[in-house]
Amino acid sequence: DKHSHLPQNSSVIAGVLNILGGASPFAVSGLASTPPPFNQQDIVTINACSPVSVSVTDSAGNIINSQVSQIPNATYSNISDATQIQLQWNDTFQVQLLGSATGTFDLLVNGIGGQHSAVSYFFKAVPVQKGSQGTVLVGGNSTPSLQYNFAGKGVVDTIPATTAPPTI
Repeated sequence: DKHSHLPQNSSVIAGVLNILGGASPFAVSGLASTPPPFNQQDIVTINACSPVSVSVTDSAGNIINSQVSQIPNATYSNISDATQIQLQWNDTFQVQLLGSATGTFDLLVNGIGGQHSAVSYFFKAVPVQKGSQGTVLVGGNSTPSLQYNFAGKGVVDTIPATTAPPTI
């Protein structure tokens, strides 16, 4: 069952009660001891570890970030300085980064195919300060690059994916 449906699933509730009572959860009808095969596809996952806020916009102008969730079937998670955004891979997305403190950030992008070829690339240890701005186009056919304005003064550098970042 989908994760969000588990609290309403009577078999899952009975299985949890079995665990709490010291019995096997798999004695409950409807629960299996082997998981279903992994078949997630056509998904893009964006992970950022850093002092940056992350926002994603689709081609229709819908946004997902810490305050807004307009992109259908997209999820946003944030724990401390780590953000993960998961999107249905049915569009081209613009990822916007905004520096919130001084340090470095990592941005990882992974796409699981289906109708697409799998992709995986990163921008690692990129220097950041409050007000730094960056943009990456995700989902297109071109080689990704980070358009990055470190100082927030309109000077934009292009950082190719999966390469060493510049020294500032």
